Amino acid sequence: METLVGKENFRSILRKYIKKFISKSVTHEDFRELWEAEVKSLYKEEEAKNILSKFNWDEWLYKPGQPVQKFDFSNNKININKIIYRKQIHR
Repeated sequence: METLVGKENFRSILRKYIKKFISKSVTHEDFRELWEAEVKSLYKEEEAKNILSKFNWDEWLYKPGQPVQKFDFSNNKININKIIYRKQIHR
């Protein structure tokens, strides 16, 4: 979740969650509702939809084991350097 919204936004959401539900019994639905509302308030509609679509609640909550994470290890600086290198070679 933190990777989807960034460290500061994630911490802000957690603070709001704790403040709202302090000394109360909560369910994962409570957290999900707050999470979705906060993402929608932090981002424009299209970006919020994109972020919310990337988190698979069913996989996290109802399947055994830890969900498989997909990471993008591409680095734009490396890619840009490769392009510059190729252009210099083909001069």
